[in-house]
Amino acid sequence: MSLFLGEILAHPALAAADPVVHPLGAVTDAQPVRWVHSSEVLDIAPLLRGGELLLCGGITLATATPAKREDYVRELAQRGIAALAIETGGALPEIPADMLTKAEEYGLPVVELRKVVPFVGVMQAINSMLVSESVGHLQQADAATRAMAAELAHGASLDKILSVLAGITRAAVKLTSPWGVTMGSAVPRGVEQCGRRGSRGRTGGRRRPQAGCARRL
Repeated sequence: MSLFLGEILAHPALAAADPVVHPLGAVTDAQPVRWVHSSEVLDIAPLLRGGELLLCGGITLATATPAKREDYVRELAQRGIAALAIETGGALPEIPADMLTKAEEYGLPVVELRKVVPFVGVMQAINSMLVSESVGHLQQADAATRAMAAELAHGASLDKILSVLAGITRAAVKLTSPWGVTMGSAVPRGVEQCGRRGSRGRTGGRRRPQAGCARRL
C-alpha cells in the first residue's frame, strides 16, 4: 500500500524538518510513496524497488563530484523512487543547483529538509502507517474471500456473491468478461445504481437519472 508524498511531508515527523519541494510548485498530492528508506550510499539505486521516499543526510553529496551527483539523480529517477529528501545545513549548506536542474529534467522530486530530524523516527512513524494500511487491506480481502466462499458453497447466484463483496468494500461492484460483457453487479445496501429507475417529477414526467455509478437512497 502507499501514502501520498504530500501526506507524508505533512506528518509531524517530517513537518518538523521544514521541507521544501523542488521544483517549487510540484504536485505532491498525487505522488504515491510505498516506503521510506534512508541511506548515504550514492550507489543505492540497484537496491531499491521503486516508490520509495529516500532520505539522505547530504554528507556524501557534499564531497561528490557534479558528475557523480548527476549519476545519483539519474539512477534514482530510472529506478522509479517517489522522491529524494536531502537534509541541508552543516556538511551540505544547500542542494547544488546543477543537481536540482538534473532532478527536474529527469522528473524526480527533491525535498529539501531545512531542519534536522531523526531519520530513524521518521521511518518508524511513516512505515508503521504503511504497514498498518497494508494489514487492514489484507484483513478486508481475507474477510471478503471467506464470505464469498461461504455463499458459493451454498449455491448462491453470482449477483449474491458480488453483493457480499460490495457490502464488505462498501463500493459498487461489477464483473466484466474479457470481451466487455457485464456478467453481474451489486451495490452496498442503501445504495441504488443510477439509471436503474427514475422518479416522477411534479409534472408527471420521468426525470433523467443522476450522473454517476451509484447514489444513496
